[in-house]
Amino acid sequence: MNILFFAFEGEARLMAELARLFKKNGHGVFVVSCDHFNVTHTRGEVFDYYRSTGLQENEFANMADVFRKLNSLPPELSRDLIDWNYLEDFEIKYCRRFTLLELAAMDPLMSDVSHNRNIYYRPENKNIFFKYLELQCRWLEGIFSRRVFDVAFTINFQYFIKAAAFTMAEAKGIPFLMVGTCRISDLHLLFDNFSLGTPRAVADEMERLSESNNPCRDAAEYIDWLKKERQSAYTGFLDTMRIIKDRMSLTPRLMELWCMITRYPRHAIFINKHYRGMFRRNYFLPNYFATLFTMIAALSRRIGYFRYRQLTRTDLPKGPFVYFPLHLIPENSVLTLSKTFNELECLFQLSKSLPINWKVVVKINPYMLIDLDSHPNRYYLEMSRLPNVQFISPLVPSFDIIEKASAVACISGTALLEAAILDKPCFRWGRTEFEAIDTVFEFCSDKVRERIGMSRSSNLKYYIQACFNLGLHLDFRLLCHPVSPVSPRLSAEQAEEYQRQLTLLEEEILHYCEASIKLPV
Repeated sequence: MNILFFAFEGEARLMAELARLFKKNGHGVFVVSCDHFNVTHTRGEVFDYYRSTGLQENEFANMADVFRKLNSLPPELSRDLIDWNYLEDFEIKYCRRFTLLELAAMDPLMSDVSHNRNIYYRPENKNIFFKYLELQCRWLEGIFSRRVFDVAFTINFQYFIKAAAFTMAEAKGIPFLMVGTCRISDLHLLFDNFSLGTPRAVADEMERLSESNNPCRDAAEYIDWLKKERQSAYTGFLDTMRIIKDRMSLTPRLMELWCMITRYPRHAIFINKHYRGMFRRNYFLPNYFATLFTMIAALSRRIGYFRYRQLTRTDLPKGPFVYFPLHLIPENSVLTLSKTFNELECLFQLSKSLPINWKVVVKINPYMLIDLDSHPNRYYLEMSRLPNVQFISPLVPSFDIIEKASAVACISGTALLEAAILDKPCFRWGRTEFEAIDTVFEFCSDKVRERIGMSRSSNLKYYIQACFNLGLHLDFRLLCHPVSPVSPRLSAEQAEEYQRQLTLLEEEILHYCEASIKLPV
């Protein structure tokens, strides 16, 4: 069996170790590093690690040639130098689910539409954008032409290359497997649909549980625990809250800014690759001064946000309301799973659909106040001007809001699943892996009033039990331990757990292949 692995940044070590296991057992492997960081911001540690695991030079690749060719293009590149026939043929041949421009919109390096991550240099000449698309597509076709692959595997769905690879694999009839969270405890699922809806295996298991009238004891215990402990649905949320709490303080933010001003320039000058010359910005790659400016702007917005009383209320409406939590944008799940990133438009649609005495309670993702991806505060102020919209402080726990809400609406967030568990109807604009739950509805303005009166789901317990039956207990903070000489070594206990989870992933991939793929004898 030939396996194609896609690694994005921190996944490099994991994919190399998985490839080593499969190669040891006689399988063909090829590992693709599909990010810029391992090309532009390191001294080759990733490839050195690949070699140390026994991988040969013809068993791994990265995007170095793409970035070299891209940055050799002149700023005034002519439209005539783009192979439009190739791009059109690529769409016809592979793009059955997404167009090329939809795929590009999933990548914050390539597109900044509807979000504010302005740390990359995107040239004004849009011909360079289309040439970049062409270079990436040609490179990806070259990867698939190396050999006949039986299956592709990756973790999560970061950005253009993975999404385009999924699209190509689907057109070629090659299973594209992805391990991602199901947002229940620390469980992860093996997806063969790129998380675009409930996986077929989960839907089949739900049907089996329903037909046998299974009591779903694990699901019942989990639901009782969540309601009692008032926790988030997934285990990693506790770590997320600790990070948010630490970074909400201005002191660590100022220290980061000081480090960026005093220490990072040496890294940017002597380690990062300068394809277009020492003091010329690389196309579609992070730029030091843009990042520094964005850090300052984000800090200013964080300070300014709490000056607006209408954005930091802590009281909830007396009457019925729909909870509308905002996403961290650009968030790779939203970029991949939704046709729209414009939450202002979603909120506008929702606010018009509700009964006159209902309100919408909006809470921003706290990460929008502590990271580079902050919106200008005027964006939230514009939302707050809608007549039935009320903001609530980002420091108020979501569980407290969902518990009192009559419904929950957002693009594709975990709050939808938590609302279903608390017997609330939910409205989504994007895709979710739990959309098979019968109280998680795709937003339709004509049906909102009919559905806000619905509550208890008839199949929620089957979905949760299916995740317990099929899910893998994984810790990706451990599995994605970075490849770097300065990274701390794993303890003996951590190394043992690492190998256990690695073997679990190998077994799951093999089980899928044995059950679903007819391999040559």
